[in-house]
Formats: sequence, C-alpha cells, structure tokens
Amino acid sequence: TLTASTFQALHRSYGDTMPEKWKQLGFDWQLSYDEWLALFQKMSFTIEHKESPTVVDTYSRKTLSAEFDATSPDQTLKITLGFNSGNLRNEGYSTQSKNSLYEIEFDLLGLPSVFPANNDIFTRPSPATMPEVNRYFADFFPVGNITLGKTTVSDLEAQGYAVTDGTYAKYATVDGMSLTCYLNDVVQIIQLNLGSTKMPERWERLGIDWERSYNEYLMLFQKMGFKVKHEEKPKKSSGGSFRAEFKATAPDGSFTMYMSFDDTGQYGGVDADSRRTLRSISVSKY
Repeated sequence: TLTASTFQALHRSYGDTMPEKWKQLGFDWQLSYDEWLALFQKMSFTIEHKESPTVVDTYSRKTLSAEFDATSPDQTLKITLGFNSGNLRNEGYSTQSKNSLYEIEFDLLGLPSVFPANNDIFTRPSPATMPEVNRYFADFFPVGNITLGKTTVSDLEAQGYAVTDGTYAKYATVDGMSLTCYLNDVVQIIQLNLGSTKMPERWERLGIDWERSYNEYLMLFQKMGFKVKHEEKPKKSSGGSFRAEFKATAPDGSFTMYMSFDDTGQYGGVDADSRRTLRSISVSKY
C-alpha cells in the first residue's frame, strides 16, 4: 500500500537517487509516461491531467512535456509527476519513451502532518492535539517591536527609524528587516534577506532558520498546518544552481510567508535537500 509513510523526501528531480522505499513500489526514473500512469492506476490512484502530453522543442531538440497528479485512494497523498527532459536525455519523445520523467513531488492532504525527529515516517495527530489556529499569529509576531498589519509609520518614526516615501508606499529598515507600509501607513510586508537580516529568535524557536533545505521547510510548514502553494517549483541546472519558491499561508489566513530559494552553487546548494539555499523570506498580510 502506498501511503505518506513510504516517503522520505518531498521532491526529487532527475539525477537524484530514487529512495529505496520508492524503488520497492516500482518507482524508477526509466519508466515511460504510460508506464507511470499504469503503475498508479494499478494502485487505484485517481489521475488528474494538469498538462496533456505534448511534443515541444527544447534547446532545438524535441521532447515530451506533460504533468499529472495522482491522488491516493484515501485522499491523504497527492503525487505530482512532471515530464520535460529532452534537453537532458535523447531517448524519444512519445508517451512510450523511457527516461522522460523530470521531477516527482508529493503533498500531504487533510490534517497537518507531523514529521518525527528521525525523519523516517509521517504520523498524523488527532484533532484534540492540534494547536488552535488563533495561536499562529501570536507565535510569529511581534518581531522586535514590529507587528505585521498593526505597526504604523508613526510608530516607526516615534522609535527613531527613518521612513522613506515612495510612489505607492513608505519604506523603512528595522534590524535588517525591510518594511513596506501602505493601507493607512501600516506595515503590510516584512522582508528578511540572507546576509543582512538575523533570523528573529521568536522564529528560530519555531524552527525557522537560514540553514534548512527546501524539503525541510516544506515539512516544517506542513507540520504546523500551513497551506503551501508552489510559486516556482524546484529547478536545478547542470551548472550546479538551484532555484525554487513557495508560499505558506497560516491556517487562519492571517498572514502568508513567501520563501525564496536561490543558490548559484556557492554553498553547494544543488537540489531540494541541500541546506542553506534559502535567500529571503517575505511575510505579508495578503
């Protein structure tokens, strides 16, 4: 049976090692598009085609481009498979062609998951053990003397911070954090950047730091019950760079954190498991 406990990572791209547990279920980079479909259908997964198979030109080479979601029978696990790899391998471009899978990713559905310290299996808490959603905003704010959606330009000026007027907003920098104020001159966006902003202790206690990998952050936000949406799915180049971005919205919708990952290889960040690839965090009320 294929369940969330089968997985040890949230994202894999071609070239990454396929985890042993996945191999035991028949997962193999060499499978064709049709073979992947047949595998999930055999396991009674529901298939949703997000991009029907299409032949496209990639770097002057024809390649198969396609994407589908496979959702487990119990509706607890969704696996997304993306096919677009003609620029890496040249083994045909039909749905029967081998080695056409480029990336595979899964998301847990329903109740938030808890990722144990041994990083081996997922377990699910009972509703009685889940934190109340109205605690989340208080867990994250204020940072320093700044409260998202509450601190005003007047408050900043009273504390001695310089505020700059822009065309549509006002800006300030506090403890390395870049603040954007609009809608009645209230702080609506707080941005932190690697190298110029120390991670607030309040957030570090929640597990947020500059060291975690992309996959570790997905696990962390899912553990806290946040709704995650991919803005830019993980991409890596043959030159060793890695890029990705997702947003995580608090369960009560009170704020959203935009997590941007960008590593040119300076720190060895080549995939979704590489640490220290986070470059910025932008927190917004919207």
